[in-house]
Amino acid sequence: KDDVNSLIVRPMHAEETMVERYKRNDINDFMILKNKSPKWNEKIGAYCLNFGGRVTKPSVKNFQLVNVEDQEYIVLQFGKTSKDSFTMDFQ
Repeated sequence: KDDVNSLIVRPMHAEETMVERYKRNDINDFMILKNKSPKWNEKIGAYCLNFGGRVTKPSVKNFQLVNVEDQEYIVLQFGKTSKDSFTMDFQ
């Protein structure tokens, strides 16, 4: 069994939905994610993300989601590996 405790959200009323809880900053048990900002790479003259070798083709569809409290912690990454293939990693 994992050490992670999952929260099951089953709102019974409109004010209990995740969106409404977020609006009123009732997010103590939420993990807020955002797109990781790419870094400019002088060598290739483009913005890049480090996919650790898992993504091999440039694409506007490539992205990484990180925890806003620890932006080095990549929760999900998605990227192109060949003409018609993509990979997604989630932890």
